[in-house]
Amino acid sequence: MGVGVRTDDYIDILGEELGLPKLVPKICGNVKFEKVKYNKIAKVGNNSLLHKKRTFKNMLKRTISTGDYNHKDISNLYPLNQDKEYKTWSIREDPNINAVIFFMTDISYSMDEPKRELIKEICWYLEKWIKRFYKEVDLKYIVHDVEAHEVDHEKFYKYESGGGTRISSAFELAGEIIDASYPLDEWNMYIFYFSDGENWDSDNMKCIEYMAQLQQVCNLIGIGEVKGDTGWANFLRFVDDAIDEKLLDEGRVTTSTINTHSDVLRALQDFLKPDNVREPF
Repeated sequence: MGVGVRTDDYIDILGEELGLPKLVPKICGNVKFEKVKYNKIAKVGNNSLLHKKRTFKNMLKRTISTGDYNHKDISNLYPLNQDKEYKTWSIREDPNINAVIFFMTDISYSMDEPKRELIKEICWYLEKWIKRFYKEVDLKYIVHDVEAHEVDHEKFYKYESGGGTRISSAFELAGEIIDASYPLDEWNMYIFYFSDGENWDSDNMKCIEYMAQLQQVCNLIGIGEVKGDTGWANFLRFVDDAIDEKLLDEGRVTTSTINTHSDVLRALQDFLKPDNVREPF
């Protein structure tokens, strides 16, 4: 028998099981939005807002105090108007908290369908978890071979290219989009890049330079290697070396490998482990 569970509830339960950290957004600007919260009680109201627990307690207290309570016969237990209490609300101004998530991937010939399916799965979990902590979330999708392009959600998982690979083009484009559209005092930034790790050695250092700049404004940069060929995959190792050498901040940049569907949740932990989720500098 299937049990219906809301996506948000499932993500919360999964996050607790995996020990995922609660994200701490920076407060963005001076803009505030009004939030309705049911945190008050009234003696009159709509029946749909009846506070059943408080009403039951009032009814029980009344019947006990009047001597009408009989635990063997509760047929006379019914609420009177004087027992009823209703939920009511107040309006609270909360700071505006926004985030943008950049999902980026290589679309060169080596990125086949099985690799794309793994990327799609891990991106789904990352998106759902991050969205639990923000009022508004923008999603940006970047694909690249030797050049990077912004695409929509559908093309991100279907786009194919027979060209070569230049990973730095994706990080360069992400930086340009942030500069043009996402003021640092209004947005929290998350970048996740996925490929099989194949890149020219001459381009790897350019990637590190772009990442060193982006980590100054990003809450998190995650690098995922998907089904990397040990003979050709060098990008993730290069990033790990840059972290060891303090060229990249270990608290801002994280890496993970994903080879099968069973690796996805472990990769989620790698990307979102508490030490790697911070406010920007």
